[in-house]
Amino acid sequence: MPVDSRPVPDPTLLTTQALEREVAAMKGLFAEQLNGLRQLIEEKFDGVDKQFASRDVQVSTAFQAAKEAVGEQNKSRAEAIAKSENATNDQMRQIGNQIAATTKTTDDKIDDLKDRLGTVEGLIRSNDRTEHRSDQSNQLWVAAAGIIVGALIAIAAIMFKGTPQIVVQPPTIAGTVGSVPIPQK
Repeated sequence: MPVDSRPVPDPTLLTTQALEREVAAMKGLFAEQLNGLRQLIEEKFDGVDKQFASRDVQVSTAFQAAKEAVGEQNKSRAEAIAKSENATNDQMRQIGNQIAATTKTTDDKIDDLKDRLGTVEGLIRSNDRTEHRSDQSNQLWVAAAGIIVGALIAIAAIMFKGTPQIVVQPPTIAGTVGSVPIPQK
């Protein structure tokens, strides 16, 4: 008969029971830690969801405010453009009136010169019939040439002096247009 060399009580059985007891305790501890970790992760995800919801509200509010600001900006730009167009139209009307007045004045002066030239020609013809026709004729021609040169100088001075100087200023930030000086006669 074989002899059993194991001690009584059998340590293998006690070791196995102790090992099973420790494994069960470790399973319980692991389950508790796993539940705690699961709760922590759920809390983190809930926080992230709340941050996303808050961000979405803020972004939506910012977009709405930007949309309203752009609408107001477009409205003020349209008003500035309308003011600028009106000012330009007024300037063009004033320039047209000034050109018409200058043209009428120049035409009147040309007509006056034509009348004077006709008078000088009449004098020249009447003087041609007299005895001193050559001396007086030369004097009249010199006088007529002097009158014509003087008239041309006067016309040139009026045309160049009366030339309107147009200064157009761009709209300011507030949308107003600066004044445009137009020289007076």
